[in-house]
Amino acid sequence: MWRLLSICVLLCIFFSCHREDDIRDDVQDIRFDISFEESPLVTDGIFKWSSLDKVAVSGGCGAFTISIASEGNLSMSGKAEARDSYQAVYPYEALSYFSPENSSEAVMTLPYVQTAVPGTIPAGTAIAAASSSEDMSFLFRNVLTYLKLTITPEAGKIRSISVVSADGTKISGDFSVDCTDPDMEVYPRPDSYSNIVLRASGQYIEPGDYYIAA
Repeated sequence: MWRLLSICVLLCIFFSCHREDDIRDDVQDIRFDISFEESPLVTDGIFKWSSLDKVAVSGGCGAFTISIASEGNLSMSGKAEARDSYQAVYPYEALSYFSPENSSEAVMTLPYVQTAVPGTIPAGTAIAAASSSEDMSFLFRNVLTYLKLTITPEAGKIRSISVVSADGTKISGDFSVDCTDPDMEVYPRPDSYSNIVLRASGQYIEPGDYYIAA
């Protein structure tokens, strides 16, 4: 039994090293300049990046990391296969997968339960996508729509707010976008829903401005 286990371990080590050698031959260190398309959310500072934020890149080996230079210029770096073009999704966790059938399509997930954050959008819902340009830079565009809510003191004690599409339109769950599409049109996938719940981060949603991503 011990000899059999040893052989299995040795085989695992051999194949792991073999795969690692293949990866080293196929990938390279890459740095991309990135920017964000102007929008009211960007201007108001609601939609913004931070250093060390993670981005998913097609053909990438793990996440790319955002860096912000002292003059404010943005870039992201990581390891990826050598390709003529790349697609990217922010944040890294929003991506389910890049389509194997359509090189420019990305499948993402928007949670149907979101946590209320005063004055800004729920965590993880600042979803953006982009396709590399000829000079291998990225102009990210916002993918989602944000509904602004104002909770007044007269509203009472609110634990959660439910938004339901009147016509059954899917507004959360899995969806896909073509990263080359400047309009970032969203296409619902089978695992999508026609409702969203905004829940309190504590016991109740306090008075103030809130956003729901859809």
